[in-house]
Amino acid sequence: MALQDLLSNDLGQKHWMEIFTQSIHTNAFQLYPPNNQNVAGLSLIADQFGNGSWIPLTGSGGTGGLFSITGGTGISSVENSGTFTITNIGLVSVTGGTGIKVSGSTGAVVISTSDVSGVTNTDVSIAVTNSGGVASVQATGQFPAVTNQLIFGTTNRTTINSVAPATSHTYLLADPFNNAVFMAFTGTSGATGIMTTNVGPYIKEDATNMNELLGAGSQISPSSGGTGNVLLGINSGNPSMTSSNNTIVGANTSNSLTTGSSNSIYGFNSGSTVLTTGSNNSIFGASSGVGSGTGTQCVVLGSITNAGGATGSVNRIVIGYNLTGLTDNTALIGNSALTDISSGSLVCTLGNQNPFTGIYFSNSGGTAGTELTYYQQSTQGNTATGIWAANQAVTSTFTRIGRTVTMSFIALNSTANTAATITYLGNIPVQYRPGNTLYMPFAVVDNGSNKNGSIQITSGGAVTIANFIQATGITSGPFTGAGGSGYQTQSITYAFGV
Repeated sequence: MALQDLLSNDLGQKHWMEIFTQSIHTNAFQLYPPNNQNVAGLSLIADQFGNGSWIPLTGSGGTGGLFSITGGTGISSVENSGTFTITNIGLVSVTGGTGIKVSGSTGAVVISTSDVSGVTNTDVSIAVTNSGGVASVQATGQFPAVTNQLIFGTTNRTTINSVAPATSHTYLLADPFNNAVFMAFTGTSGATGIMTTNVGPYIKEDATNMNELLGAGSQISPSSGGTGNVLLGINSGNPSMTSSNNTIVGANTSNSLTTGSSNSIYGFNSGSTVLTTGSNNSIFGASSGVGSGTGTQCVVLGSITNAGGATGSVNRIVIGYNLTGLTDNTALIGNSALTDISSGSLVCTLGNQNPFTGIYFSNSGGTAGTELTYYQQSTQGNTATGIWAANQAVTSTFTRIGRTVTMSFIALNSTANTAATITYLGNIPVQYRPGNTLYMPFAVVDNGSNKNGSIQITSGGAVTIANFIQATGITSGPFTGAGGSGYQTQSITYAFGV
Protein backbone atom coordinates (compact mmCIF):
# COMPACT_ATOMS: atom_id res chain seq x y z
CA MET A 1 0.00 0.00 0.00
CA ALA A 2 1.31 3.47 -0.94
CA LEU A 3 2.04 6.00 1.82
CA GLN A 4 -0.70 8.38 0.62
CA ASP A 5 -3.16 5.50 0.70
CA LEU A 6 -2.12 4.67 4.27
CA LEU A 7 -2.53 8.25 5.30
CA SER A 8 -5.80 8.76 3.46
CA ASN A 9 -7.55 6.10 5.56
CA ASP A 10 -7.55 8.35 8.65
CA LEU A 11 -7.43 11.90 7.34
CA GLY A 12 -11.03 12.53 8.29
CA GLN A 13 -10.59 13.05 12.07
CA LYS A 14 -6.98 12.18 12.96
CA HIS A 15 -3.48 13.69 12.98
CA TRP A 16 -0.28 11.77 12.73
CA MET A 17 2.78 11.62 14.90
CA GLU A 18 5.94 9.82 14.03
CA ILE A 19 7.62 7.97 16.92
CA PHE A 20 11.28 7.57 16.18
CA THR A 21 12.32 3.96 16.74
CA GLN A 22 15.37 3.31 14.61
CA SER A 23 18.91 4.64 14.41
CA ILE A 24 19.46 7.94 12.61
CA HIS A 25 20.30 7.69 8.84
CA THR A 26 20.62 10.09 5.96
CA ASN A 27 17.62 8.97 3.95
CA ALA A 28 14.71 10.85 5.36
CA PHE A 29 11.54 12.34 4.03
CA GLN A 30 9.08 15.15 4.73
CA LEU A 31 5.37 15.20 4.08
CA TYR A 32 3.70 18.47 3.09
CA PRO A 33 0.10 19.11 2.17
CA PRO A 34 -0.62 20.58 -1.35
CA ASN A 35 0.56 24.17 -1.86
CA ASN A 36 1.77 24.21 1.72
CA GLN A 37 -1.83 24.92 2.79
CA ASN A 38 -3.27 23.70 6.07
CA VAL A 39 -5.47 20.68 5.60
CA ALA A 40 -8.12 19.90 8.16
CA GLY A 41 -7.21 16.75 10.02
CA LEU A 42 -3.55 16.78 8.88
CA SER A 43 -0.49 18.24 10.63
CA LEU A 44 2.93 18.95 9.20
CA ILE A 45 5.26 16.05 9.81
CA ALA A 46 8.90 17.10 9.96
CA ASP A 47 11.90 15.04 8.92
CA GLN A 48 12.84 12.63 11.73
CA PHE A 49 16.06 11.55 10.01
CA GLY A 50 15.29 7.88 10.36
CA ASN A 51 12.80 5.12 9.91
CA GLY A 52 9.72 5.46 12.09
CA SER A 53 6.12 4.48 12.61
CA TRP A 54 2.91 6.48 12.82
CA ILE A 55 0.25 6.60 15.50
CA PRO A 56 -3.12 8.27 14.86
CA LEU A 57 -4.14 10.74 17.63
CA THR A 58 -7.76 11.70 18.10
CA GLY A 59 -8.36 15.41 18.52
CA SER A 60 -8.71 18.65 16.66
CA GLY A 61 -6.14 20.87 15.05
CA GLY A 62 -4.94 23.95 16.82
CA THR A 63 -3.86 27.26 15.36
CA GLY A 64 -2.43 26.77 11.90
CA GLY A 65 -3.82 23.25 11.85
CA LEU A 66 -1.43 22.06 14.58
CA PHE A 67 -2.56 19.54 17.17
CA SER A 68 -2.94 20.99 20.74
CA ILE A 69 -1.43 19.08 23.75
CA THR A 70 -2.27 20.14 27.36
CA GLY A 71 0.12 19.21 30.19
CA GLY A 72 -1.16 17.52 33.36
CA THR A 73 0.13 17.47 36.98
CA GLY A 74 3.94 17.75 36.95
CA ILE A 75 4.01 17.94 33.07
CA SER A 76 4.17 21.03 30.83
CA SER A 77 3.62 21.27 27.05
CA VAL A 78 4.95 24.10 24.86
CA GLU A 79 4.44 24.46 21.06
CA ASN A 80 6.82 26.67 19.08
CA SER A 81 6.77 26.86 15.24
CA GLY A 82 5.40 23.38 14.85
CA THR A 83 7.57 21.82 17.58
CA PHE A 84 6.10 20.42 20.83
CA THR A 85 8.21 20.41 23.99
CA ILE A 86 6.95 18.19 26.81
CA THR A 87 8.75 18.75 30.15
CA ASN A 88 8.64 17.08 33.57
CA ILE A 89 8.34 20.12 35.87
CA GLY A 90 7.97 18.09 39.10
CA LEU A 91 10.39 15.75 40.83
CA VAL A 92 13.35 14.96 38.61
CA SER A 93 15.45 12.69 40.81
CA VAL A 94 15.77 11.32 44.31
CA THR A 95 19.19 10.11 45.38
CA GLY A 96 19.69 8.08 48.53
CA GLY A 97 22.82 8.56 50.64
CA THR A 98 24.37 6.25 53.20
CA GLY A 99 21.66 4.63 55.25
CA ILE A 100 18.87 5.83 52.91
CA LYS A 101 17.47 3.76 50.06
CA VAL A 102 15.23 4.86 47.20
CA SER A 103 13.01 2.42 45.33
CA GLY A 104 10.15 2.55 42.86
CA SER A 105 9.79 4.75 39.81
CA THR A 106 7.94 7.77 38.58
CA GLY A 107 4.72 8.21 40.52
CA ALA A 108 5.68 5.68 43.21
CA VAL A 109 9.01 6.66 44.77
CA VAL A 110 9.70 5.12 48.19
CA ILE A 111 12.32 6.59 50.56
CA SER A 112 13.33 4.53 53.59
CA THR A 113 16.24 3.93 55.92
CA SER A 114 18.48 1.06 55.08
CA ASP A 115 20.03 -1.32 57.56
CA VAL A 116 23.09 0.32 59.09
CA SER A 117 23.38 -1.87 62.17
CA GLY A 118 26.90 -2.55 63.28
CA VAL A 119 28.24 0.57 61.57
CA THR A 120 29.75 3.10 63.96
CA ASN A 121 28.70 6.74 63.57
CA THR A 122 27.27 6.14 60.10
CA ASP A 123 26.11 9.30 58.39
CA VAL A 124 22.79 9.02 56.62
CA SER A 125 21.72 11.60 54.06
CA ILE A 126 19.13 12.29 51.39
CA ALA A 127 19.03 14.79 48.53
CA VAL A 128 15.96 15.61 46.43
CA THR A 129 16.73 17.43 43.16
CA ASN A 130 14.30 19.68 41.29
CA SER A 131 14.00 20.20 37.52
CA GLY A 132 16.92 22.62 37.47
CA GLY A 133 19.26 20.00 38.84
CA VAL A 134 19.69 21.84 42.16
CA ALA A 135 19.26 20.02 45.47
CA SER A 136 16.22 21.68 47.02
CA VAL A 137 15.96 19.44 50.10
CA GLN A 138 18.94 18.00 51.91
CA ALA A 139 19.13 16.32 55.32
CA THR A 140 22.04 14.67 57.04
CA GLY A 141 22.04 12.89 60.37
CA GLN A 142 23.56 9.90 62.07
CA PHE A 143 22.38 6.42 63.00
CA PRO A 144 24.84 5.29 65.70
CA ALA A 145 25.66 1.70 66.41
CA VAL A 146 24.79 2.36 70.09
CA THR A 147 21.06 2.02 70.72
CA ASN A 148 18.88 4.55 72.61
CA GLN A 149 20.63 7.53 71.00
CA LEU A 150 19.66 10.33 68.68
CA ILE A 151 22.52 12.30 67.07
CA PHE A 152 22.01 15.53 65.15
CA GLY A 153 24.50 17.42 62.98
CA THR A 154 27.47 16.49 60.81
CA THR A 155 30.67 17.84 62.32
CA ASN A 156 29.73 19.40 65.66
CA ARG A 157 27.07 16.97 66.79
CA THR A 158 24.34 16.93 69.46
CA THR A 159 23.67 13.57 71.06
CA ILE A 160 20.54 12.70 73.06
CA ASN A 161 21.11 9.54 75.04
CA SER A 162 18.73 7.39 77.08
CA VAL A 163 20.06 4.52 79.16
CA ALA A 164 17.94 1.45 78.50
CA PRO A 165 15.44 1.21 81.39
CA ALA A 166 14.55 -2.02 83.14
CA THR A 167 11.10 -1.77 81.57
CA SER A 168 9.64 0.40 78.85
CA HIS A 169 8.50 3.87 79.91
CA THR A 170 6.67 6.72 78.23
CA TYR A 171 7.87 10.27 78.90
CA LEU A 172 5.25 12.93 78.19
CA LEU A 173 6.26 16.30 76.79
CA ALA A 174 3.40 18.50 77.96
CA ASP A 175 2.07 21.19 75.64
CA PRO A 176 3.44 24.58 76.81
CA PHE A 177 0.83 26.32 74.59
CA ASN A 178 3.59 28.38 73.03
CA ASN A 179 7.03 28.07 71.55
CA ALA A 180 9.42 26.74 74.16
CA VAL A 181 13.00 25.59 74.71
CA PHE A 182 14.52 22.73 76.66
CA MET A 183 16.65 23.52 79.71
CA ALA A 184 20.04 21.82 79.81
CA PHE A 185 21.52 20.62 83.11
CA THR A 186 25.21 20.26 83.70
CA GLY A 187 26.20 17.02 85.36
CA THR A 188 26.55 13.29 84.99
CA SER A 189 24.10 10.48 85.55
CA GLY A 190 24.69 8.09 88.43
CA ALA A 191 24.13 4.36 88.52
CA THR A 192 20.48 4.87 89.48
CA GLY A 193 19.87 7.19 86.56
CA ILE A 194 19.42 10.20 88.89
CA MET A 195 21.29 13.24 87.65
CA THR A 196 23.60 15.19 89.91
CA THR A 197 23.17 18.72 88.62
CA ASN A 198 24.75 22.10 88.96
CA VAL A 199 22.71 24.53 86.93
CA GLY A 200 24.72 27.70 86.82
CA PRO A 201 25.32 29.34 90.19
CA TYR A 202 21.67 29.10 91.25
CA ILE A 203 20.48 25.48 91.33
CA LYS A 204 22.39 22.60 92.83
CA GLU A 205 21.39 19.04 93.45
CA ASP A 206 23.13 16.41 95.54
CA ALA A 207 21.37 13.28 94.37
CA THR A 208 23.50 11.01 96.54
CA ASN A 209 22.36 12.66 99.78
CA MET A 210 19.07 13.97 98.37
CA ASN A 211 19.87 17.61 99.16
CA GLU A 212 18.35 20.40 97.05
CA LEU A 213 19.78 23.92 96.88
CA LEU A 214 18.26 26.85 95.00
CA GLY A 215 19.71 30.35 95.08
CA ALA A 216 23.01 32.02 94.38
CA GLY A 217 25.38 31.37 97.26
CA SER A 218 23.21 28.72 98.90
CA GLN A 219 25.58 26.19 100.42
CA ILE A 220 26.02 22.99 102.37
CA SER A 221 29.04 20.82 103.07
CA PRO A 222 29.43 18.65 99.94
CA SER A 223 30.92 15.75 101.89
CA SER A 224 28.93 16.12 105.09
CA GLY A 225 26.73 13.08 104.76
CA GLY A 226 23.74 15.22 105.75
CA THR A 227 20.60 14.16 103.91
CA GLY A 228 17.17 15.49 103.05
CA ASN A 229 17.99 19.19 103.29
CA VAL A 230 16.21 21.81 101.18
CA LEU A 231 17.75 25.29 100.89
CA LEU A 232 15.96 28.04 98.99
CA GLY A 233 17.33 31.57 98.99
CA ILE A 234 20.40 33.65 98.21
CA ASN A 235 23.25 32.90 100.63
CA SER A 236 21.13 30.44 102.60
CA GLY A 237 22.79 27.66 104.56
CA ASN A 238 26.35 27.18 105.71
CA PRO A 239 29.29 25.51 103.94
CA SER A 240 30.06 23.69 107.21
CA MET A 241 26.50 22.38 107.59
CA THR A 242 26.49 18.62 108.20
CA SER A 243 22.97 18.15 109.54
CA SER A 244 19.91 16.55 107.97
CA ASN A 245 16.22 17.12 107.25
CA ASN A 246 16.32 20.90 107.47
CA THR A 247 14.06 23.14 105.35
CA ILE A 248 15.59 26.61 105.01
CA VAL A 249 13.81 29.29 102.97
CA GLY A 250 14.93 32.92 102.70
CA ALA A 251 17.94 35.02 101.82
CA ASN A 252 20.77 34.97 104.39
CA THR A 253 18.93 32.30 106.37
CA SER A 254 20.60 29.89 108.84
CA ASN A 255 24.14 30.94 107.97
CA SER A 256 25.46 29.47 111.23
CA LEU A 257 23.61 26.14 111.31
CA THR A 258 26.08 23.25 111.51
CA THR A 259 24.78 20.07 113.16
CA GLY A 260 21.20 21.01 114.09
CA SER A 261 18.64 18.85 112.29
CA SER A 262 14.92 18.78 111.52
CA ASN A 263 14.55 22.56 111.66
CA SER A 264 12.01 24.50 109.58
CA ILE A 265 13.26 28.07 109.13
CA TYR A 266 11.48 30.62 106.94
CA GLY A 267 12.13 34.33 106.43
CA PHE A 268 14.84 36.76 105.46
CA ASN A 269 17.81 36.61 107.82
CA SER A 270 15.97 34.18 110.13
CA GLY A 271 18.12 31.95 112.30
CA SER A 272 21.10 33.55 110.59
CA THR A 273 23.68 34.24 113.29
CA VAL A 274 22.59 32.28 116.37
CA LEU A 275 21.21 28.82 115.70
CA THR A 276 24.07 26.33 115.27
CA THR A 277 23.34 22.93 116.80
CA GLY A 278 19.70 23.27 117.87
CA SER A 279 17.15 20.86 116.41
CA ASN A 280 13.39 20.46 115.93
CA ASN A 281 12.69 24.19 115.84
CA SER A 282 10.01 25.93 113.75
CA ILE A 283 10.97 29.54 113.02
CA PHE A 284 8.86 31.86 110.83
CA GLY A 285 9.49 35.55 110.23
CA ALA A 286 12.16 37.94 109.05
CA SER A 287 15.10 38.14 111.47
CA SER A 288 13.45 35.61 113.79
CA GLY A 289 15.36 32.98 115.74
CA VAL A 290 15.69 30.92 118.92
CA GLY A 291 17.97 33.23 120.89
CA SER A 292 20.66 30.62 121.45
CA GLY A 293 22.73 28.30 119.33
CA THR A 294 21.43 25.16 121.02
CA GLY A 295 17.73 25.99 121.27
CA THR A 296 15.46 23.00 120.66
CA GLN A 297 11.75 22.29 120.21
CA CYS A 298 10.86 25.98 120.00
CA VAL A 299 8.10 27.59 117.94
CA VAL A 300 8.73 31.20 116.92
CA LEU A 301 6.25 33.14 114.80
CA GLY A 302 6.79 36.81 114.01
CA SER A 303 9.33 39.26 112.64
CA ILE A 304 12.23 40.21 114.95
CA THR A 305 11.00 37.58 117.41
CA ASN A 306 13.10 34.96 119.19
CA ALA A 307 12.66 32.31 121.82
CA GLY A 308 15.08 34.04 124.19
CA GLY A 309 17.55 32.47 126.57
CA ALA A 310 21.30 32.96 126.72
CA THR A 311 21.82 29.22 126.67
CA GLY A 312 19.78 26.42 125.14
CA SER A 313 16.11 27.39 125.19
CA VAL A 314 13.72 24.43 125.27
CA ASN A 315 10.05 24.10 124.28
CA ARG A 316 9.25 27.81 124.08
CA ILE A 317 6.35 29.21 122.08
CA VAL A 318 6.56 32.87 121.08
CA ILE A 319 3.92 34.45 118.82
CA GLY A 320 3.90 38.12 117.86
CA TYR A 321 6.02 40.95 116.53
CA ASN A 322 9.33 41.90 118.16
CA LEU A 323 9.03 39.52 121.10
CA THR A 324 11.48 37.64 123.28
CA GLY A 325 10.36 34.40 124.89
CA LEU A 326 10.18 33.91 128.64
CA THR A 327 11.39 30.65 130.17
CA ASP A 328 11.46 27.04 129.06
CA ASN A 329 8.13 25.28 128.60
CA THR A 330 6.19 28.55 128.40
CA ALA A 331 4.12 30.31 125.73
CA LEU A 332 4.05 34.05 125.05
CA ILE A 333 1.33 35.46 122.79
CA GLY A 334 1.37 39.10 121.71
CA ASN A 335 3.58 42.04 122.59
CA SER A 336 2.83 44.92 124.98
CA ALA A 337 0.54 46.59 122.43
CA LEU A 338 -1.91 43.68 122.46
CA THR A 339 -5.08 44.58 124.40
CA ASP A 340 -7.51 41.78 123.56
CA ILE A 341 -7.59 38.10 122.71
CA SER A 342 -10.96 37.12 121.25
CA SER A 343 -12.63 34.11 119.73
CA GLY A 344 -14.62 34.07 116.53
CA SER A 345 -17.38 32.42 118.54
CA LEU A 346 -19.41 33.94 121.38
CA VAL A 347 -18.53 30.88 123.43
CA CYS A 348 -14.97 29.59 123.59
CA THR A 349 -13.96 26.71 125.82
CA LEU A 350 -10.42 26.56 127.15
CA GLY A 351 -9.07 23.14 127.98
CA ASN A 352 -12.12 21.25 126.76
CA GLN A 353 -10.11 18.44 125.14
CA ASN A 354 -7.29 18.48 127.69
CA PRO A 355 -8.59 20.24 130.81
CA PHE A 356 -6.40 22.71 132.67
CA THR A 357 -5.40 21.67 136.18
CA GLY A 358 -4.76 25.26 137.21
CA ILE A 359 -4.18 28.83 136.07
CA TYR A 360 -1.97 31.35 137.81
CA PHE A 361 -2.66 35.10 137.67
CA SER A 362 0.17 37.50 138.35
CA ASN A 363 -0.30 39.88 141.28
CA SER A 364 0.49 43.58 141.16
CA GLY A 365 4.18 42.88 141.64
CA GLY A 366 4.37 40.79 138.49
CA THR A 367 5.01 37.50 140.29
CA ALA A 368 2.78 34.47 140.14
CA GLY A 369 -0.21 34.61 142.49
CA THR A 370 -2.50 31.96 143.86
CA GLU A 371 -3.27 29.10 141.55
CA LEU A 372 -6.76 29.13 140.06
CA THR A 373 -7.62 25.47 139.91
CA TYR A 374 -11.36 25.61 139.29
CA TYR A 375 -14.02 27.72 137.60
CA GLN A 376 -17.64 26.81 136.94
CA GLN A 377 -20.93 28.61 136.46
CA SER A 378 -24.34 26.90 136.33
CA THR A 379 -28.07 27.31 137.10
CA GLN A 380 -30.28 24.91 139.09
CA GLY A 381 -34.05 24.68 139.17
CA ASN A 382 -35.55 23.58 142.49
CA THR A 383 -38.77 23.49 144.50
CA ALA A 384 -39.46 25.52 147.70
CA THR A 385 -42.05 24.25 150.16
CA GLY A 386 -43.24 24.68 153.79
CA ILE A 387 -45.36 27.85 154.21
CA TRP A 388 -47.62 27.97 151.14
CA ALA A 389 -50.59 25.99 150.09
CA ALA A 390 -48.75 25.02 146.87
CA ASN A 391 -45.05 24.41 146.30
CA GLN A 392 -43.10 27.19 144.58
CA ALA A 393 -40.68 26.75 141.62
CA VAL A 394 -37.38 28.53 142.25
CA THR A 395 -34.11 29.02 140.34
CA SER A 396 -30.64 29.39 141.84
CA THR A 397 -27.45 30.42 140.03
CA PHE A 398 -24.04 29.20 141.17
CA THR A 399 -20.57 30.53 140.35
CA ARG A 400 -17.46 28.88 141.69
CA ILE A 401 -14.01 30.39 141.21
CA GLY A 402 -11.38 28.26 142.83
CA ARG A 403 -12.91 27.40 146.23
CA THR A 404 -15.18 30.44 146.46
CA VAL A 405 -18.88 29.79 145.79
CA THR A 406 -21.49 32.46 145.12
CA MET A 407 -25.14 31.34 145.23
CA SER A 408 -27.72 33.78 143.88
CA PHE A 409 -31.51 33.80 144.55
CA ILE A 410 -34.38 35.40 142.66
CA ALA A 411 -37.11 37.00 144.81
CA LEU A 412 -39.97 34.72 145.92
CA ASN A 413 -43.19 36.10 147.43
CA SER A 414 -46.50 34.26 147.70
CA THR A 415 -49.41 34.13 150.22
CA ALA A 416 -48.53 31.84 153.11
CA ASN A 417 -50.99 29.65 155.05
CA THR A 418 -48.70 27.64 157.32
CA ALA A 419 -46.42 28.74 160.17
CA ALA A 420 -43.17 26.93 159.29
CA THR A 421 -39.72 27.35 157.73
CA ILE A 422 -38.96 27.25 153.98
CA THR A 423 -37.07 24.22 152.69
CA TYR A 424 -35.80 23.12 149.26
CA LEU A 425 -36.87 19.67 148.17
CA GLY A 426 -33.70 19.20 146.11
CA ASN A 427 -30.14 19.47 147.36
CA ILE A 428 -27.68 21.83 145.70
CA PRO A 429 -24.99 20.28 143.37
CA VAL A 430 -22.08 18.62 145.10
CA GLN A 431 -19.44 20.96 143.57
CA TYR A 432 -21.05 23.89 145.41
CA ARG A 433 -21.56 22.35 148.86
CA PRO A 434 -19.74 23.55 152.00
CA GLY A 435 -17.59 21.14 153.97
CA ASN A 436 -19.73 21.68 157.09
CA THR A 437 -23.20 23.10 157.88
CA LEU A 438 -23.14 26.88 157.52
CA TYR A 439 -25.52 29.57 158.87
CA MET A 440 -25.79 32.99 157.28
CA PRO A 441 -28.07 36.05 157.52
CA PHE A 442 -30.75 36.07 154.84
CA ALA A 443 -33.29 38.76 153.92
CA VAL A 444 -36.83 37.37 154.11
CA VAL A 445 -40.42 38.65 153.75
CA ASP A 446 -43.01 37.63 156.38
CA ASN A 447 -46.65 38.66 156.06
CA GLY A 448 -45.66 41.52 153.77
CA SER A 449 -42.78 42.86 155.95
CA ASN A 450 -39.03 42.67 155.18
CA LYS A 451 -37.18 41.02 158.01
CA ASN A 452 -33.73 39.70 158.84
CA GLY A 453 -33.85 35.98 158.57
CA SER A 454 -31.23 33.26 158.16
CA ILE A 455 -30.27 30.45 155.75
CA GLN A 456 -28.73 27.09 156.54
CA ILE A 457 -26.87 24.89 154.00
CA THR A 458 -25.64 21.49 155.12
CA SER A 459 -22.63 19.59 153.82
CA GLY A 460 -25.16 17.35 152.08
CA GLY A 461 -26.61 20.31 150.17
CA ALA A 462 -29.94 20.73 152.05
CA VAL A 463 -31.29 24.32 152.22
CA THR A 464 -33.50 25.76 155.02
CA ILE A 465 -34.66 29.40 155.40
CA ALA A 466 -35.98 30.82 158.71
CA ASN A 467 -37.80 34.00 159.77
CA PHE A 468 -35.11 35.18 162.21
CA ILE A 469 -31.37 34.88 162.64
CA GLN A 470 -30.17 31.56 163.99
CA ALA A 471 -26.70 31.60 165.46
CA THR A 472 -26.13 27.90 165.93
CA GLY A 473 -28.56 26.23 163.62
CA ILE A 474 -32.12 26.48 162.52
CA THR A 475 -34.29 24.47 164.85
CA SER A 476 -37.24 26.85 164.83
CA GLY A 477 -38.05 30.32 163.46
CA PRO A 478 -41.22 29.76 161.52
CA PHE A 479 -42.91 32.32 159.35
CA THR A 480 -46.29 33.60 160.67
CA GLY A 481 -48.15 31.72 157.96
CA ALA A 482 -50.14 34.67 156.67
CA GLY A 483 -49.86 37.29 153.95
CA GLY A 484 -47.19 37.59 151.34
CA SER A 485 -44.15 35.66 152.49
CA GLY A 486 -40.87 34.46 151.01
CA TYR A 487 -37.45 36.11 150.45
CA GLN A 488 -35.79 38.94 148.53
CA THR A 489 -33.37 38.86 145.53
CA GLN A 490 -29.88 38.39 146.98
CA SER A 491 -26.59 36.44 146.84
CA ILE A 492 -24.53 34.68 149.46
CA THR A 493 -20.85 33.77 149.28
CA TYR A 494 -19.12 30.96 151.12
CA ALA A 495 -16.18 28.56 150.78
CA PHE A 496 -16.49 25.22 149.06
CA GLY A 497 -15.53 22.24 151.19
CA VAL A 498 -14.93 24.24 154.37
